Amino acid sequence: MDYSANSLVSSSMVVFPEESSTEGQAYDCLLFEYTTSVTEGKLTPHGWYKLSEIERQYPTPAPILACAIGYPSYRNEINYDTKHFGVSPNIVWGQETNSGMEGRLAFKPLNEVLFDPSGMSGGPVFGCKLVEEKLVMFFAGVLTNATKKKFNFMPVNRLSGLLNHS
Repeated sequence: MDYSANSLVSSSMVVFPEESSTEGQAYDCLLFEYTTSVTEGKLTPHGWYKLSEIERQYPTPAPILACAIGYPSYRNEINYDTKHFGVSPNIVWGQETNSGMEGRLAFKPLNEVLFDPSGMSGGPVFGCKLVEEKLVMFFAGVLTNATKKKFNFMPVNRLSGLLNHS
């Protein structure tokens, strides 16, 4: 949202998945492409996560901790009269657990989640791992099907077909 110009910037393209049906795994996500908006100066080039080729191609490493960032439904509503929407997302930290959903990874929150996380789908999930005694964060995937007790997410290596298309 550009308040000074009273305008909203949207994606220039949506990429639909092209995953083989023989894999038998549901693939329920889309990629919204903003490259044109950035190159035309409608969105700042700063603040975007630079995804490395290693993250795109290899299985997601088991994290020590995981973190999901997003806007649950109660914060995701836009008031068009006041031109207002939530200015800060909710963040949930957790530890790896079994997903129970085919083709997904999951983590369970460290603390009790006091809000309904419904609506956070599509938000990024980051993992933390130890590398030579340093804590390193990495992009782990995209949040799908979150509940108060379990946050399921699509791992980044499953998203690589969409990401390589962009």
